[in-house]
Amino acid sequence: MSHTGTDADRTRVLSALALLASDEAQLKYQQRVPLAHVSAELLCLWDEAFWANDSQLRGAFSEPEWEALLRFNSVFDRVTSILPADLAPIHEFQRSQHWLRLSRAAARALAEMAPN
Repeated sequence: MSHTGTDADRTRVLSALALLASDEAQLKYQQRVPLAHVSAELLCLWDEAFWANDSQLRGAFSEPEWEALLRFNSVFDRVTSILPADLAPIHEFQRSQHWLRLSRAAARALAEMAPN
């Protein structure tokens, strides 16, 4: 598979997606950075990592991978558009229907991108 995007682009997107998919990793992040508002930071990580109109980023992924990312990003946009401005701490937010939807969509995208 040939990509024109950078490995760093790919790694940044996949790392953000993996963190969004893993409750355990999110709680570990909170332990490592106790002053951080992890719920908000996770959303910012994705916003900073993924730009649907970035041709360089697009080149870092195969067509099926890109489609999986676009599907996740669509869920991300819908969910974040209805979230309150003041998000709950991560241990509470993880129990919300909004977070469950995001986390499941991230896990689904990762599964779709996994080599067969």
